[in-house]
Amino acid sequence: MSPVDLPASYAWTAHGTAPVNAWWKAFNSQELNRLVDKAVDENLDIRSSWARLRQARATAVQTRARLFPSLDTSLEGSRTRTYRDGNMATDSKSSSLDLAASYELDLWGKIRSGYTADQYSARAAHEDVRSAAISLTGEVVDTWLQIAAQRHEIRVVQEQVATNEQLLRLQTTRFEKGMASALDVTQQQELVASSRSALPPLQAGEKVAMNKLALLLGKADPHFLTVTAQSLPDPAPLPETGIPADLLMSRPDVRAAYYRLRSADWEVSVALTDRLPSLSLSARTALKSDSFKLAWGDWLTRLGANLTAPLFEAGARQAEVDRAEAKVEEHLAEYAATVLGAVMEVQDALANISGHQERIARLQDELAAAVQARRQSRLRYLKGQSDYLNFITQQRNVQGLQRNLIAARADLLSSQIVLYRALGGGKPLPFEPPR
Repeated sequence: MSPVDLPASYAWTAHGTAPVNAWWKAFNSQELNRLVDKAVDENLDIRSSWARLRQARATAVQTRARLFPSLDTSLEGSRTRTYRDGNMATDSKSSSLDLAASYELDLWGKIRSGYTADQYSARAAHEDVRSAAISLTGEVVDTWLQIAAQRHEIRVVQEQVATNEQLLRLQTTRFEKGMASALDVTQQQELVASSRSALPPLQAGEKVAMNKLALLLGKADPHFLTVTAQSLPDPAPLPETGIPADLLMSRPDVRAAYYRLRSADWEVSVALTDRLPSLSLSARTALKSDSFKLAWGDWLTRLGANLTAPLFEAGARQAEVDRAEAKVEEHLAEYAATVLGAVMEVQDALANISGHQERIARLQDELAAAVQARRQSRLRYLKGQSDYLNFITQQRNVQGLQRNLIAARADLLSSQIVLYRALGGGKPLPFEPPR
């Protein structure tokens, strides 16, 4: 059931056929597969989600236990001696065995309503675990790609530095032979310094990404990680997006919001039945004896019934009903917002993917044109038809476009990750929490 009107289709389509589950395996990296498996097993947020699920299930078991009678027993024994003038005057023994049973009749379904509400809360907690696993999978893959992108760009910048240094040596030689001016050498020196200054931020970014990956795997020290990726992989095949209504079942956060709404709805029933009379039964059997042989003692049996009905409580129970109904409205709004947010995430991811694909195509065309312009400007400089500044400008432009192209490819991969996450793709989890 959708709480809002959903469109019949998305504004953009991916035209893909790849499966949503285990989507990260499309990158064909055994290293990445191991990282995802390790993160899902050892991430602290996932462990916390499993613990909350166990709490929710235990709460449901506690509520269910109220549907059955409770039986308590106690055994007591004592021995008393009194002395007079150093001699024992009396020696008495006593023992008792009590058995007490109590049972609240669920006349109006109050206990069963509470149990049903707790069951839905437990289901929501399990969907929270799945949602956390999907988010974690996406973060691990995205961080792994960030490391690969940083290393790829570092390698490109190092190649640019080497090229610029080689050009600086050539210009120095030309200057010594009187074929170039001091300004030409100075301009090339500035380009070398500029390309070198790009390395430290990239190297720091790689270290930060490694730290983040270690944290996602539940570790504080990134040195235990072995990440061999040195360049960005090819884009993953796009998935079949289906229609927006499919998100109601494919997204665990949407299902969790629905289960919380159902739980709140049953809590209204609990509040309503709490205004009605309640009937409880009790039974007690006691055996007392002056010796420790209880079989020869005196038996006492008592049966009782207790009917309780509210007479005056200054509107407290009605206020609880109002609170429960307002909670339903709150969860209904949250459910609707979750559904709309899920649709928006898919729409945004599809739009970003389309935009990044077009940007990459434009950057490739621009880079090809810039390389041609650099070649021509160098020939014109060597022929004395233009100054060295034109070549420096074209060289800087080419090197900037090379880095921009790497960033655009990384953005495309990140948007694909967002799309798979938005469609509910992630690592399947067991139903039972690990111990």
